[in-house]
Amino acid sequence: RENTGADRIEATRLGIANILRSLNRLEAATKGDNAEFAKAYQQFQNHHLRFLKSVATLVGGVESAPFAKGGPRHRVVPSAKQRAAVRYLLGAGARTLDAYKAPALLARATVVGGAPLVEAMQAALINSLLTGPKLALLEAQQAADPKAYGVLDLAKESYAAVWGDLSAAPRWRRALQVGYLRRIGELFKQQERTPAQWRSAVSRNVRRGYPMSFAIVAAASGKETAFPAWVRDMLPKLAKRLDAAAASAKSEGDRLHFQEMAARARQLAKKAG
Repeated sequence: RENTGADRIEATRLGIANILRSLNRLEAATKGDNAEFAKAYQQFQNHHLRFLKSVATLVGGVESAPFAKGGPRHRVVPSAKQRAAVRYLLGAGARTLDAYKAPALLARATVVGGAPLVEAMQAALINSLLTGPKLALLEAQQAADPKAYGVLDLAKESYAAVWGDLSAAPRWRRALQVGYLRRIGELFKQQERTPAQWRSAVSRNVRRGYPMSFAIVAAASGKETAFPAWVRDMLPKLAKRLDAAAASAKSEGDRLHFQEMAARARQLAKKAG
C-alpha cells in the first residue's frame, strides 16, 4: 500500500531499511519504558512482515496502467519480476527478520519465545507463496501465454531458494525449510471437493463481492495444477540430498536438522502417494 509506483521489491527494501534504522533507535525513543518498548517492537515486526508479504502479490499478480491511451489497462506481472520476487522473499527478505533476534532487543521485548516467533514469521513467507489460489493463477496465466511465469517456475524457484544451499543451515534457512515441508503437507491434506462443494465455495466468494473469475480462482486448492505431480517427483530426491548433507554437516545442529528434514520429506512422499 505504501508503494506509489516504484518497483515493489526496491520499495520494500527501502521501507525495511527505514524500519530497521528505527529499531536501532528504539531504546532511546522509549526512554526506558519496557511496555512501550515491547509494544513498538511488535508493531515494527508486524509492519515489516506486511512489507515482505506485499512482494508475494507480484507472483501471479497483475499490474495496472490506468492512464494507458490504448491497449489493455492491466497486464500480468512480467516473468522476470515474479522470479525476482520469489528470490528476494525467500532470500534477503527472510534474512532481514533476523534483526529482531538481537539479544539486546529480545531481553527488553520478551522474556521467552522471541526467537521462535521471528522464525515463525520467516516460515510464514512460504505460506504467502504456496497457496491454492496462487497456483491456480499461475496455471491460468501460463495457459494464456506460454512465456508467462507458471506453476513449475514457482515450484523450481522456491525449491532453489529454500533447498539450493545445503552446505549449512543457519536458523533463518531452517525456518524456511521447516515451513516449506509443513506447507507441502497442508496442501496435500486438503481433500478433493465434490462438484457441489466446489460450486458452494465459488458461490460464497461471489457473495463476498468477488468477480466470478476471481471467485473461481479463490476456491482453487492447487491440486488441479502441475504442482502436486512435481512435488511427488521432488520429495524422494530431496530426501537423498538431505541424507548427503547430514553426512557432511560441520555441526551437530546442522546434522540433526538435515536428518529431521529428510525424515519429514520421506513421510510426505509416502502420504502424497
